[in-house]
Amino acid sequence: MSKKGKGKSLSQQLQQIVDDYMKEFQVDEIDLDSVADWAVETGRYQRKTITIAKQCKRELARVMRSEHLADPQGREPRKWHSVRVGSGPEQLILWAKFTKAKPNHMRISLQQRRQGIFGRVKQHKVDLDSYNDNNSFKAKLPLFDYDFNKDLEEGQYPTDYPDDPNNPNNGNGKDDE
Repeated sequence: MSKKGKGKSLSQQLQQIVDDYMKEFQVDEIDLDSVADWAVETGRYQRKTITIAKQCKRELARVMRSEHLADPQGREPRKWHSVRVGSGPEQLILWAKFTKAKPNHMRISLQQRRQGIFGRVKQHKVDLDSYNDNNSFKAKLPLFDYDFNKDLEEGQYPTDYPDDPNNPNNGNGKDDE
């Protein structure tokens, strides 16, 4: 980042760019494409280029996180599962194919992903409560139900249904003449 941001973490510097953009353009909503273009053009965002190996690693991880396969029951689980080992700069991420992963690897991977989900839900609740207490419109948004069991159950039902011959809107051809 720029010399102006010396002593601040990357997150703090990026947050400052967003704040500066909103102040300069006097806006309450932003499009990140516009902010990024402005930050680069004005020299507020300057980064060293990453090595080709680091770029490859990032792209491999992105692809591995998004790859799914069809299991015999017709579900589409992720093909690859990662486990973070260690912390700080010595952190290692180990990947295993889901069908070949040892039970302990899968248990830790699923546990780590659950912790990530919980962290997002917890932050969602903090954001909601703070908005309800502090927004300038004095609006009170309703609380969310964080029990996803009903959603999970509904997600197991089929989404394609056979045409109902008694339904006039199903395109059965009777009124298509």
